[in-house]
Amino acid sequence: MPQPFNDWQYTIKGDINLSSKNSLVVRFAGQNNNALNDQAGFLIVRTDLSGGNESLNTLYNFLASDSWTVNSNTVNQFTYQYSTFDNRINATTDLNLLTFPDGLAVGRNGNVPQQTLQKKHQFRDDLTWNHGNHGFKFGGDFTYIPTLGGLFAFNSAPEYDFNFNADEIANNPGQFPQGFKTAQILPGPITCNAFVGTSTCTPADLAGIGVVFQVVLSGGGPSFDLRDGAHQFAFYFQDDWKINSRFTLNAGLRYDVDFGFVDHAHAAENRAYKALKIIGSKFAHKIVEDDKNNFSPRLGFAWDFRGNARSVLRGGFGIYYDQSFLNVPLFAVQQANPEIYATFLNDGDNLNILSPPPAIPRPLTNPLPGTRGRMLDPDFESPYTEQWNLGYAQEIGRNMALEFDYVHILGLHEFTGFDINPRIGPLINAQRSSSAPPRILAPQFAAHAAELTAAFGVPNPFGRITVAQSDGRSRYDAFTVAFKRRYANKYQLNAHYTYAKSRAWFGATADFGLQAQNLFNKWDPINFGPTGEDERHRFVLSGIFDLPWGMQVAPVLQLASARPYSIFPSCGCDINRDGVTNDRDSVNPGVNDQVKLPINNKRGDSFSQLNIRVSKFFKFGETKKLGLFFEAFNVFNTSNFGNSFQNTTGTPDFGKPVNFFGATGFSEPLGIPFQAQLGVRFTF
Repeated sequence: MPQPFNDWQYTIKGDINLSSKNSLVVRFAGQNNNALNDQAGFLIVRTDLSGGNESLNTLYNFLASDSWTVNSNTVNQFTYQYSTFDNRINATTDLNLLTFPDGLAVGRNGNVPQQTLQKKHQFRDDLTWNHGNHGFKFGGDFTYIPTLGGLFAFNSAPEYDFNFNADEIANNPGQFPQGFKTAQILPGPITCNAFVGTSTCTPADLAGIGVVFQVVLSGGGPSFDLRDGAHQFAFYFQDDWKINSRFTLNAGLRYDVDFGFVDHAHAAENRAYKALKIIGSKFAHKIVEDDKNNFSPRLGFAWDFRGNARSVLRGGFGIYYDQSFLNVPLFAVQQANPEIYATFLNDGDNLNILSPPPAIPRPLTNPLPGTRGRMLDPDFESPYTEQWNLGYAQEIGRNMALEFDYVHILGLHEFTGFDINPRIGPLINAQRSSSAPPRILAPQFAAHAAELTAAFGVPNPFGRITVAQSDGRSRYDAFTVAFKRRYANKYQLNAHYTYAKSRAWFGATADFGLQAQNLFNKWDPINFGPTGEDERHRFVLSGIFDLPWGMQVAPVLQLASARPYSIFPSCGCDINRDGVTNDRDSVNPGVNDQVKLPINNKRGDSFSQLNIRVSKFFKFGETKKLGLFFEAFNVFNTSNFGNSFQNTTGTPDFGKPVNFFGATGFSEPLGIPFQAQLGVRFTF
């Protein structure tokens, strides 16, 4: 699939000396780029042109910064910045989306169309004051964002999620007599293995199962504009105190707060919140509020304990708050608008490619039966990390040093998702072949049918109700050893080894979309395990070497152990029947689908790559220089697949690599095949 990318960047900058103590920097920058099909994957793409897209980005930025030297001990810097951003990801087809367990997807990408708009004014001031043995720093940052939002019309074309791969359906008429139109599959090795876990079964075992397990469609008003805009405020204080010639203490405090990102002013209009309030749910005991207690202390030290500047012990602790990420609350914002945007699901029995998608009226002012509700947890908090480190550095000889460091990062209040109206499959020990059971809140909706009808026009306005929460945790621990040789005698050399563990609830540290395997037991230990970035060993060797004839070579060698991935069922369906399709495969497929495999229980491919840069400079007089560069990436053309392995059971390529390491579709993968490029630079 063609994936051209065009990018234009331009900058105009001026430096003005207003006086002997004041200098002004003024800068205007712009960037415009466009791309095709960047949502479809990279290198190995499991779709065709029907799954393509067009991406357009426009960014403009104006900055003015004044530096004022008050006296020999005090410097103040004030910065104003205005920026606009317009990101558009347009669909290139209106065809229905067909998805299959092996990853094949044909039709309009479910992520498009979308647009993000932002306009913001930033005012920042930083003051540095050196007094005696103290180096003080004070600062404040205020950002006014009058425009923040856009549209996200996800799943705006009907999506048909199949139980079986396309080739299986097309080539086995005995089990799929009507092909993709099969509403009732028949017993056979493929169908029985997928749903019963054995090569043979009876028609009764497969009753109600068609080739499609669900039909998804979203509609309504896709806008997610923050109608009142947003504001961000921060201030900090720091003291670098040199207690004596051998010991320095660093202490500071920072405060961050974001206003408007959770849409507090309109949260009471969210339709899911309204419905939950009617039935007396604990998730509607109050509306979500801005998190305002985000104080983050920092403490560090450096101790030259022998007093010879060759042996240094250092350490530090700090709390670091994350900024708000609009992708988390935007779904709740959409359902608080005058016209909502919502997802409708048909996961009934005997579905096939001809099963009609849900009908969605316009304007969609209220939910309909089967609507997926979206809201923020009333106790939503800003995520942050607690980080500490301890290290020792020892100088060896004149130009070399050894460094040992331990780093610990604990992520707290990370974003997760929680469906509070799941189907009761886990409570009744349902299996993948079971019909869809009722939802847990059905009795409460029935008991308040009259009130719900008065509010929404229907007694059962919601199916799934997903609450964005901030209760996730992650942990990263690493021990590193580094050898550094400063440039001398025509060469520089660095070597770095890391032993690390990265673990998290739900096996990821992503900003949204993380769900438990069993919604009735969110904190089951099976949901905690290594993340996809858990790389136990990494070694990096780099250097710069001067060669004859004024040439210079700079190689970088990287070696790393394999990263993990999880195993998913052959049907790609909701095997524990809780109404959420995120299931890893079970330990005994089709026999007990309530006991899942551990998270990220398989390891992929180790990483090995050598990159090299060769340069040669030519001087012309005292002020002009011409540089020629040759750069080669993955010199030995090593196949680095990382954890990009086929992880769907029952597929012919199960357990085999399907793409190169890091191929996300949004950037070039780290495990690229051999590439080389030439460069020229002229300075004057």
